[in-house]
Amino acid sequence: MRKFYSVILLLSLVGYGVQAQDNFFDNADRFFEQYVSGGLVDYTSVRKNPKELTALVDYINDNAVLETSNANDKALLINAYNLFVIKGIVDAGEVGSPMDVSNFFDSRAFSIQNKKISLNELEKDVLLKQTGDARLHFALVCAAKGCPQIIEQAYRPETLDAQLTEQTQEAMNSLIFTKVDAQAGTVQLSRIFEWYRSDFGGSDRDVLTFINLYRRTPLSTDTKISYYEYDWTLNKSATVVKEKKSKSTSNLLQFTPSQLFGKGQYEVNIFNNLYSQTSTWDSDGNEMSQDRRISILTSTVQFTYGVSNNSRINVGADIVLSSGSVGNTPGGQLQLFASDNIANDVAVTAIGPRIKFQPIRKYAFFSMQSSFLAPVAGDPEAQTQSRDVFLALNRYQWRNQFFLDLKLTQKLRLFYQLDVNYLMRRDVDEVFFQPNFVDLPSTAFLNFFPTEKWSLYVSAQYFSRYGNTGLTDSEENVKFGLLQSSIQLGAGVKYQATRRLGFELGYGDFVTGQGFEGIEMGAGEVLNFGIRYIR
Repeated sequence: MRKFYSVILLLSLVGYGVQAQDNFFDNADRFFEQYVSGGLVDYTSVRKNPKELTALVDYINDNAVLETSNANDKALLINAYNLFVIKGIVDAGEVGSPMDVSNFFDSRAFSIQNKKISLNELEKDVLLKQTGDARLHFALVCAAKGCPQIIEQAYRPETLDAQLTEQTQEAMNSLIFTKVDAQAGTVQLSRIFEWYRSDFGGSDRDVLTFINLYRRTPLSTDTKISYYEYDWTLNKSATVVKEKKSKSTSNLLQFTPSQLFGKGQYEVNIFNNLYSQTSTWDSDGNEMSQDRRISILTSTVQFTYGVSNNSRINVGADIVLSSGSVGNTPGGQLQLFASDNIANDVAVTAIGPRIKFQPIRKYAFFSMQSSFLAPVAGDPEAQTQSRDVFLALNRYQWRNQFFLDLKLTQKLRLFYQLDVNYLMRRDVDEVFFQPNFVDLPSTAFLNFFPTEKWSLYVSAQYFSRYGNTGLTDSEENVKFGLLQSSIQLGAGVKYQATRRLGFELGYGDFVTGQGFEGIEMGAGEVLNFGIRYIR
């Protein structure tokens, strides 16, 4: 038992100890927030106090690489382009347009790893060529008013895909940037679509298809395209002193249940679930008291890694550690840790791979996850003399989860999760004939975010288990029906301790339930404690 809790403590400490801060993105956030407003840049103030810009450009030279294989490198280079543009204008002095600066886009005036590079090389030969991501055209800003507007924050690895999509949506739905005449069946587009036509597919139909991916009101595929003159006027703002404020970087708000990680990002999640019961429900829904407390602590260690550039596919692995006890008396929920229990046991009970994906790109608030857990402990159900305490089901588990996030107000969100779990018998020579289960937990979470670091929630879950209601060893008498059901109500709190590290504490109570002829349903309570680290 001590070894088990030592492992949990060690994993928790590792999750806490590996936290690290990438100050560049925080510093770039503050810079853009201070000097950018409404898509315009306060070049005059930057020129008077270039220290912050110089530090950011120096960091880029020392740390950036001309690769976009992961979200961190890609985000860094996008910020590098926009910062290089600002530096180019600041160094040029008072100009009315980037076109007033000789070879502004082709001059190798900037450095990455002490290698000279031009803006065009960084944009075309590195970012666009390596990623093939046409959304970059609406994030890379050329210092002209004809460009899509520069944003007041840095592009960050953990939110990059969402930021690129948001910027593209802004441009495609802007009455100024995308000028639609529905009656005439025409649209006037920025010359970005003409200059980089191949990036959007090549033909007019391809361009319209791209635009419609991000428009709230799609254009007809036979809409006639023309291009308006590009405004090369400098995107310069009047000097405005802006009050500094911290940008929301909380993972609580960014990585809600349906959201996925960008390429190269990863998460380590340690979730501890302590279930404890002193009674059960019978087939009539009557609560039956026990003279002792049965407790099971399930600790699930999950590692998740982003593998796609568009943040639509994550892969990972799960390890499940279980500890169980039978107490002398119906003591408190923490009786699991008592030294005078009748029986205690601990084991690694399951391990398996997992994949999470976003099936429909347009609906970023919906995702699916599938995992397959294989039992690895001997007799986890304590059916033989080899084990005295039930730890886990002795079954292969194919778990499928569907996540839906709905934003009700600025601070109120509804998260819904539907599980469809298929549990397959591990040992075919079991005494009773119960070949396979189907579990269908359905859970709703109402979350309130008083600040970006805190989340309070209430939850409600309906659980149902379907299996063989024939209760016979004969396969001929197998009947598929409802075996167990319950309703659980709960509440909890989440806290974002640092930019990357978060904690969760929750409680749940099984308020009603029903078993089936000899198969009782536990009438217990749960305590949850989770640690989440995102890099």
